[in-house]
Amino acid sequence: MKNYIALILTLVTQHSFGEITLFYNHYGELTIKELASHYRQCDIDVNNKKFKGQVNEFDLDGTKFLELNYDSNGV
Repeated sequence: MKNYIALILTLVTQHSFGEITLFYNHYGELTIKELASHYRQCDIDVNNKKFKGQVNEFDLDGTKFLELNYDSNGV
């Protein structure tokens, strides 16, 4: 997962931003929206390269199937 976050962080600037959406294929790899099987809505701590707060995963129809909560250390 750390590699995925590092990849995303290379695609965004070092600015503070709110919730973002990441798209994944059925192998769990980051992909573009058109090739996705599901998506994740989350906040990322840019400086520490970790998820923060609540992370939700959804099927493409919007059905939530996973909810995770990360503390300030990304755990």
